[in-house]
Amino acid sequence: MKLTSKLAIVIPAYKDVFLQKTLESIAKQTCNDFNLYIGDDCSPNNLQLIIEPYKSQINIIYKKFETNLGGLDLVAHWNRCIALTQNEEWIWLFSDDDILAPNCVACFYNFISTNTKVELVHFDVKVIDKNGLEILDIPVNAYPKVLSSVQFFEEKTKGNIQSFVVEYIFKRTLYDNEGGFANFDLAWCADDATWIKFASKNGIYTIKDTFVYWRYSGINISSITTDLVVLDRKLNAKLAYLKWVKLFFLEKNIQCKVKKHILIKWFMYEITINKSLSTFYRGLTAFKYSKNLIGFFWAIFSVFYVIISQFKQILLYKYPKLFNYFFKLFNSIKNSSI
Repeated sequence: MKLTSKLAIVIPAYKDVFLQKTLESIAKQTCNDFNLYIGDDCSPNNLQLIIEPYKSQINIIYKKFETNLGGLDLVAHWNRCIALTQNEEWIWLFSDDDILAPNCVACFYNFISTNTKVELVHFDVKVIDKNGLEILDIPVNAYPKVLSSVQFFEEKTKGNIQSFVVEYIFKRTLYDNEGGFANFDLAWCADDATWIKFASKNGIYTIKDTFVYWRYSGINISSITTDLVVLDRKLNAKLAYLKWVKLFFLEKNIQCKVKKHILIKWFMYEITINKSLSTFYRGLTAFKYSKNLIGFFWAIFSVFYVIISQFKQILLYKYPKLFNYFFKLFNSIKNSSI
């Protein structure tokens, strides 16, 4: 272990499917001035067998925990993995299935050498599939150079930016002073809340000229879109997150300008993409949660929104030419001048 390294890369590990690909991308870094900490969440897979060959290439500190914690409280597992780190100034919480571009670490050091006051940095992201191929159907917009906490919330809610947790590096002092990660069920929105509080003073700074590759694998929590129990847990987590955001901005005297219909579209996203829901259950779920969120009138709006979204998907799938015709017609009407 390099005690002089400023950077700790932390992987809370459980799955073995893509771990080798992740380690390969870390071993190929053009700058190897970092320590890699891997916290094995009592995985049934032999992760150590995958890790061992890389110990000659990377400064690896590996620990297998005796109990599985991530299944009960994923954020708690993140925190105990971060607790493995030593005196590194910066912490990068990564994952066991995503990939770094070869120059990520080098770009990070170049950036902080000329931006000495930053505390939270970010890389732009590309989405890949289980084969490592970029998924062009899931475009991820680049971040501006600097983003405040309220801008992050507003732009994320509007769908103008995405966030995946693995593309952020933060100062240890920031992590300690802000009480670590916010915590919601399934860690859903926990990272967003964390970046909001971490960025409340100095903002989020994005490092350009490189990328982190986030894997839409079909086995991570973001890929699970048909399980009704998981859907319910995600929606409850989003409710808790919105309550947290409202209180946080109130305490910090931060003005937020997200309109209600935008908020509904963001909140209902998991319902609109869930292919296992009937039209009735889709509308019922939308009404139930939005009524608790912003009242009866907007609950009715939510029901219409999710049902229309469903028919839009059906039309796009079964009659793409007809859908494109109406889409072009709508845009021509919208853009025409009187």
